[in-house]
Amino acid sequence: LTGRPIVGFELDRAFIEDSARMAVADLLELPLRDGAIDFGIANHVYEHVADLGRFFAELKRSLAPGGRVYLTAGNRYAPIEPHYRIPTLSWWPEPVATRILRWSGRGERYDDIHFTTHGALVRAARREGLELEDLTERVLQEQLHRYESRSGHRLARLALGIPGPGRRRLLRLLSPQWFFLARHRNRA
Repeated sequence: LTGRPIVGFELDRAFIEDSARMAVADLLELPLRDGAIDFGIANHVYEHVADLGRFFAELKRSLAPGGRVYLTAGNRYAPIEPHYRIPTLSWWPEPVATRILRWSGRGERYDDIHFTTHGALVRAARREGLELEDLTERVLQEQLHRYESRSGHRLARLALGIPGPGRRRLLRLLSPQWFFLARHRNRA
């Protein structure tokens, strides 16, 4: 342990419950010196930033040598969009998704959520000097017993039953979310 403080960042002040441990901050401009993060958690946030490249550049700038960020990321092609719980909502171009959202009565605009694909996420991180180690398969194997939905449990078991390379390709394409460790490229 380094003895460094644990701090959380939130863009919306209304969601800050403990101001001693949380601060208002934009993920594209973290109020941190270079190399300040030994370990970070970016849990389902990438889709809320307008510029994925800047997000990864800011993570890289803020990461200490040898530091890591645990990154969970939703799949653009997840069957159920996780924010509004509408099937295929994130699959559509923004104007169509906005119409679907309005029609559902669950929102007015679908223009501030930017899901992408596994490959696009990995390439964006790589362009900014980060490596994403995909932990999805391991997390599913270790956490399968925690799935609350029967269909989710069955799908995960089915995916894990497919042999090696085919399983990895299937998870990259169809897993509703992925789990990564982000680190500087070419560093331990």
